[in-house]
Amino acid sequence: ISNIKSAAIPTGFGDLLGNKGGIGVSFLLGKKSFCFINAHLAAHQYAIERRTYEFQRISSGVAESFIRKKENNSPGIDSSESTSNSTFCLANEFDFVFWYGDLNFRVNGTREVVDGLLAQNMHEVLVNNDQLTFLMKFNSCFRGLAEGPINFRPTYKFDYESDIYDTSKKKRIPSWTDRILFKNGELVDLITYSSRDEIRTSDHRPVYASFRVKLPSACCISQNGTVQPFLNAKPISQICSIS
Repeated sequence: ISNIKSAAIPTGFGDLLGNKGGIGVSFLLGKKSFCFINAHLAAHQYAIERRTYEFQRISSGVAESFIRKKENNSPGIDSSESTSNSTFCLANEFDFVFWYGDLNFRVNGTREVVDGLLAQNMHEVLVNNDQLTFLMKFNSCFRGLAEGPINFRPTYKFDYESDIYDTSKKKRIPSWTDRILFKNGELVDLITYSSRDEIRTSDHRPVYASFRVKLPSACCISQNGTVQPFLNAKPISQICSIS
């Protein structure tokens, strides 16, 4: 592993406070580049435009930070390519991108309607009314990213140590707020994407995913930056599992 970089992008009050925002980490594994972004976006049912803005701000901010560091390490690199189209730039800059966290996107509808759909197990209708699912089809700032099938029930918001959705005065609409996105392509396979209903220590249910990524023949990078093969390495693709 080499070329490790990190960046923090705040999106709290005035885009200055870090109570909301994202953190990105990138590195090279052999010759392949990886980027991981974890974020906590704006809350509330109605704040879809704000969440979309924060998603784009974090993506472009992380990309710009990493590109700038690359330029500083490699004088003469042309940085004329715009980074305003956030995930498009991320997808171009890295072989593997994983974008995840409490993205806070909600299911459109009233609490009564959503409760009724859950009671009747009308899962597909709920997914079709999910804000992020809709945005990923039509909003360019999500270009290049994909998500696995949502085959689990909404993971937010539950009463404390309970399987019952929010019974407080706010009665928040059950939604899939915690999500895992990734750069889609031939080099990555999604193995699992699900939640753990038995973990009740939060008002969210934890969401997890496992991926298998395809790497070139095993190699390592020496201290002087040259690529050296591992002993007895065979010239075949290797598999790396990420959970």
